[in-house]
Amino acid sequence: MKMKNLFLIVLTCLPSILIQAQVAFTIVSPASISGGYEFTSNGDAPNWGLPNLNNPADAILDTVVIYQDTSSGINAQGVPHANEGCAPAINNLAGKIALIYRYDGASTNDCYAGTKVLNAQNAGAIGVILVNRVDGVYGYNGTTDGPLTTIPFAFIGKTDGAIIRAKIENGEDVVAFIGNKLGLFNDDIGIVKEKTIAPTLGATAALTSMTQGEFGFDIGTKIFNYGNNTQSGITLTATVNGPSGNWTQTAGPFTLATGDSIDVFTGGSNSIPSFSMTSYPAGNYELSYVVSLGNTDESAFDNDLTYNFVINQEKISYSKTNPVTNLPVPSTFTRSVDPNFSACMVYKNENANRLAASGMYFATEPGYNTGVQLDGEEFGVSLYEWNDNFIDMNDAAYGFTNLSIVANGSYTFGPNQESTMVFAPFNIPLLLQSNQRYLACVDVWNDNFWIGFSNRVDYSRNIDHYLQPLAPVSSNSTYYTVGFGSNMVPSIALGVFDASTISVNELTDQSINIYPNPANKFITIEGAAAESELQIIDLSSRTVTSQIIEISLESIDLSEIKSGHYFMKLTSKDGNVRTVKFSKL
Repeated sequence: MKMKNLFLIVLTCLPSILIQAQVAFTIVSPASISGGYEFTSNGDAPNWGLPNLNNPADAILDTVVIYQDTSSGINAQGVPHANEGCAPAINNLAGKIALIYRYDGASTNDCYAGTKVLNAQNAGAIGVILVNRVDGVYGYNGTTDGPLTTIPFAFIGKTDGAIIRAKIENGEDVVAFIGNKLGLFNDDIGIVKEKTIAPTLGATAALTSMTQGEFGFDIGTKIFNYGNNTQSGITLTATVNGPSGNWTQTAGPFTLATGDSIDVFTGGSNSIPSFSMTSYPAGNYELSYVVSLGNTDESAFDNDLTYNFVINQEKISYSKTNPVTNLPVPSTFTRSVDPNFSACMVYKNENANRLAASGMYFATEPGYNTGVQLDGEEFGVSLYEWNDNFIDMNDAAYGFTNLSIVANGSYTFGPNQESTMVFAPFNIPLLLQSNQRYLACVDVWNDNFWIGFSNRVDYSRNIDHYLQPLAPVSSNSTYYTVGFGSNMVPSIALGVFDASTISVNELTDQSINIYPNPANKFITIEGAAAESELQIIDLSSRTVTSQIIEISLESIDLSEIKSGHYFMKLTSKDGNVRTVKFSKL
């Protein structure tokens, strides 16, 4: 295993952001939909002729016009193919911002995002708003034709695109701003996600968060003065609302010259207390940051940020979660180009011995235009003890060289389960240990299938602040610490339950005896029910061999199996599952 790789560069690269830059996508008018929207732009992925929007001279402000070409038909989202920008424009886009739609994922009217932007540019457009076919956004690679473009674009979610389109079709002029707003207004401050400390988990276990000292996290963000005026009354307020009430702290006032910034965080020279409450009832919580300059902010859309997290009984995740089910919510699906890929999450807690791990939650779907079916496809889940002895990511001992598998399992998909969150149980539940670092992974062995990821929480500042790994990915056995970027985490969850409810027999089946262990050519099973299905499963969760056990005492030929560690899974006719671990010499 290789170590200390930071990014999985084959898929994406992180935005390059100037320290004072605030690249924004804002609807200026009409007032009913004005404000900032979630987006990505030229600087969030490679292969664009205009590599980023950090230079205020590249900013644009103008009317939005729906792109029209000669394509016929309606796409899978109910949008005319003529609005997808794959053919030359036939309407007047000169000096305007073109509204264009992403490929619908099903039709033949398919072209790259770079081609769409280039077609708009060739028609005289000064910028593009590219609408996703689903909610959520990610860095969009320019690929073909992207390097030939020189205009800004903003990639937005489906719902936001529908809001803008509805106003245009109602005959209203929609005016948008795309670019770095530094110096655009006189009085203007703001905060950004990549410089803000988020809650440490999107979902955390209630059993490890019972009293004041058992849960909490640091607070912090960097405040920027984008306006032309010096500001002297700036304050930062952080608030957490939850089932037991609210917690709030305010720092300031601070003075900031134009173009300057100030970092306010727990333990810093400009400090704000960490979040902590006397108790943490299970339920939904909301962390909000609000900055104020003491008078009217002329561009206030970036004056606040909100994060949601949940304390629950059975799921641990870094992803944004559904507030009702507590399941991770993917905003996109992706993976590496290599056949063997794992999406992982790190877990370590001083009270982890109160928990037992039951399995993993995840969602997948076939890659675009692959034509493959998910029905019958097997995925693995693995839980490792991560025993490299490091303090943080700057430690010379940091790496992925000492991973010991302690639980695994698999899940075989049925029909119509694309994009659906499923649960893959471990073959045997595992009692977790306090202060042990674990790596929990979903394993994919077919490069036609993509795993759900979420970009709704940006953990960039958390990684810089705590210097701890959160959500690595593995591609062909090489681990990448921040995967596809610290603003993109796997939408996976570790399933847990109360360790005090588990019996010894559930952890190691006492009724099954195998010998010798380790074994050479043959291994004998004693105590299995007749006509049980036997599966031998390797540590990557793949079934190596399977057969039916005819009698309760039977010898199994291992001569065709490679040396290593395996699980033996026995499933009786009535569905009772027993699992034991053995080694082959």
